[in-house]
Amino acid sequence: MLKRLKVELRQEIQFLKPIAGMQAALLHLRQQGHSLGIVTSNSNENVTTFLQAHGLGKLFDFTYSGTTLFGKARVIQRLLAQHHIDFRKVVYVGDETRDIEAARNIPIKVIAVSWGFNSKEALARQQPDFLIDFPAELITVITDLESFDH
Repeated sequence: MLKRLKVELRQEIQFLKPIAGMQAALLHLRQQGHSLGIVTSNSNENVTTFLQAHGLGKLFDFTYSGTTLFGKARVIQRLLAQHHIDFRKVVYVGDETRDIEAARNIPIKVIAVSWGFNSKEALARQQPDFLIDFPAELITVITDLESFDH
C-alpha cells in the first residue's frame, strides 16, 4: 500500500505547493549560513521533483530518502556522522510524533510544525522543544537558539 501511495504521489507531486512562507523562511536560514538537509521516508524522486518544481533544490546540502528497521534516529545519527555535523548544533524540524521521538533518542533539539502529518495536539503531547504554526517562526526559534548558545 505504501508503494502504491508513493506512485500516486509521484503523479501529483508537480501540483503540490510549498506551505505559504516556507520558501522565504528556508532562503533566509540559508542566507544566514545554516546548512539544511532533508530526511524523509518519501522517495528521492518525489522529493527532487518537488524541490526542482519550486526552485528549492539548491537550498539543501543533502537529501536522504528511505526507511530503516532501526528508525529515524539511527538514520539521522548516521547522516550526522557522514557529514561531520556536531549533534549539539542540529535542530530537527518534523511534522510527526516519531520525528520528536527520534530527536529525543539522539538527543538533538526538535521543532515540531503544526502544518504537517500529525495534529498540533498530538505533537504537543510529545513535548517537542518548540511547536510552531508558521514557517517564519523557524527563523525566530533558530535565531533565539543561536543567541542562547553564544
